[in-house]
Amino acid sequence: MELLVLNMVIATIAKMEDSMESLKADFYKFEKGNDSAGRRMRKTCSELSKACKEIRVDVQSVRSRRK
Repeated sequence: MELLVLNMVIATIAKMEDSMESLKADFYKFEKGNDSAGRRMRKTCSELSKACKEIRVDVQSVRSRRK
């Protein structure tokens, strides 16, 4: 079970890395005046925040089971 959770965390981190790349691209577009890119940036930041919270919960559950 622990291995399954850790694999899910790794998959989430990989998705977060992809999101960070699109966040960078949208930042440069926003910097040039593209307001739609700013909306996409805010959405991506919100999704990243949710993913971080999910990882925290998963890691804590693994730690709790180890004790």
